[in-house]
Amino acid sequence: MSSTERDWDAFTIPKPGGQCQMDLAVEGITCAACMSEIETTLTRLPGVSQARVNLTSRRLAVGWESSRTD
Repeated sequence: MSSTERDWDAFTIPKPGGQCQMDLAVEGITCAACMSEIETTLTRLPGVSQARVNLTSRRLAVGWESSRTD
């Protein structure tokens, strides 16, 4: 595996109905506007059903349909 390739399967949580979820740590979030921009941009991607940023913990939870996106 090259340094640009990553195996994210170990961090993916399968959910019922073909959904998947991943929780990520994110840096650089400083305000509610940043949080909103991240959530809005991600939920516009095909297959992404959820994107929630926790400003306090600087964590991002992303949910997607495994049949529509990887």
